[in-house]
Amino acid sequence: MYSALAQFGLFSLITWTFILLAGQTLETAWPLSLTLGVAGLQLTGVGLFCPLLYALARKKLDGHGLLLESLYTLRSLSTAGLPSQQVLKEARLDELTQLKAPSLKPLRERVLELARLYQKQGAPLARETQLLLQDAWFMREESMSQLIKMTEQLKLIFLILFFGGAYALFILGLLHHLLSSGGSH
Repeated sequence: MYSALAQFGLFSLITWTFILLAGQTLETAWPLSLTLGVAGLQLTGVGLFCPLLYALARKKLDGHGLLLESLYTLRSLSTAGLPSQQVLKEARLDELTQLKAPSLKPLRERVLELARLYQKQGAPLARETQLLLQDAWFMREESMSQLIKMTEQLKLIFLILFFGGAYALFILGLLHHLLSSGGSH
């Protein structure tokens, strides 16, 4: 996110430097509506990007933490000699059943099946949970890679729409201003 904000800031700096230099070179003042339009477009881009990125990250990574926590708890407590019901409760499996992410469904089902097996047999789950942990970490890394790609795409769209759009708005406003004033200063 910080690299995106830095790029937005750099693009804004270039745009406003151009606006100021054009104003000095042409010795003219711009209509307030043009200046407000450029600033409004850029601020809207920043204002929308952050919450949209946050929502995207929540959607992509939702459930991974709980899944990993449940697996680590199962692995640790299954060897502690506690009653199986207490171990399963500590592992928060009831919350695990409520995970909605389609990508986590197969792994969630495998964890729940392992928990049912543990409840029946009560044997330590170190080996089985280790394999599931490896799968869970792999899935989390895959989701992170997808999130990074989606973030780059979103950043490009925002740069084009809100920051390139602000620059284009100024250029069009400048042309309109110059043509309507007849080119004289």
